[in-house]
Amino acid sequence: MHHVGVALGHLLIEFGLALGLAIGFHASMIRCGMSRIKAYILSGGRSSRFGSDKALALLEGKPVIARLGEQLSRLCESVVVVADRPGKYADLGLTTIADDQPGCGPLGGLATALRHCDTDWLLACAADMAWMDDAAVGELWAARPDRPAAVAYRSGKWQPMPALYHTGTLAAARQALAENRRGMHALLDQINAVAIPRDEAQLPFRHANTPEELAAVERWLRWQEL
Repeated sequence: MHHVGVALGHLLIEFGLALGLAIGFHASMIRCGMSRIKAYILSGGRSSRFGSDKALALLEGKPVIARLGEQLSRLCESVVVVADRPGKYADLGLTTIADDQPGCGPLGGLATALRHCDTDWLLACAADMAWMDDAAVGELWAARPDRPAAVAYRSGKWQPMPALYHTGTLAAARQALAENRRGMHALLDQINAVAIPRDEAQLPFRHANTPEELAAVERWLRWQEL
């Protein structure tokens, strides 16, 4: 029995090592794939609920958009901001292009990003995204192969950003804008995006549309560090 137990223990160790290597290899492949796409931060909103440019609001002493840009630069080939004017965030070291159709909401910004992008896929993020889990982006990448977009889905609704979009969706985005259908949800239904289920407790990103929401994110981050 002792020998059987030892042998079983060795098998479990070998299985654990093999599983760990497989998981590590899969994660490495995801990182490799993500490193070949561009990330776009859509910053065309008027920040009416915030009272000032929420992208420049400070979170732990640094502008939200600068924090996001740093995180995305570790994940993707490059980072570009779509805003109401070019160079808007140049002082933060962020490449910024002008929205082709200002005033058309996130869909207009996405269409600009899709037109500008020279890789097959892009990661679209909102400028008010105060926190994002790297692993969640990896899940989007792993889920996307056979669909034109990979998007989180919670409580019966799409969560359009952060999400991965194939540049082939540009025509559908332009058509929606031409027909004055500016909602991201209608576009996602139309292009048959793959939905990544999320529940409220496991939402891997946090937006800050108001000063109160930003303060809540900062408190949450401090709690995570304890």
